Amino acid sequence: MNPNKDIESIIDITDEFAQAHRDLTYLESIKPAIKALEMSKSSQPSISGKEMDAYTSEAYQEFCSRYANAQRIYTSLKLKIETLKLKVDLYRTEAATNRQLEKITR
Repeated sequence: MNPNKDIESIIDITDEFAQAHRDLTYLESIKPAIKALEMSKSSQPSISGKEMDAYTSEAYQEFCSRYANAQRIYTSLKLKIETLKLKVDLYRTEAATNRQLEKITR
C-alpha cells in the first residue's frame, strides 16, 4: 500500500472532478430554462399539457441524457476520491497499529 501514490491520484483527478461538478451544476441550473422554452413551443391550452409536451420533447430528452451522463461522471469521480481517501486512512491506521506493536514488543 502506497499512500503517496493514492494522494497523487487524488491530486491528478481534482481538475477532472471540478469540471464534472461544474458541468453538473450548469445542467441543473438550465433545466428550468429548457423546460420553459419547450413549454412555450407547445400548442396545448393547459399548463399540464404544455408541461407534458415539454417533458416529451426531443430537446428535453437530450438534456436528460446529458444530465444523466454528467451525474454518472461526477459520482464516479467522487467515489474514486472517497475510495482513495479511505485507503490513505487505512494506511495511517495500520501504521499507527504497527508503531504500537513495536512499542509493546520492545
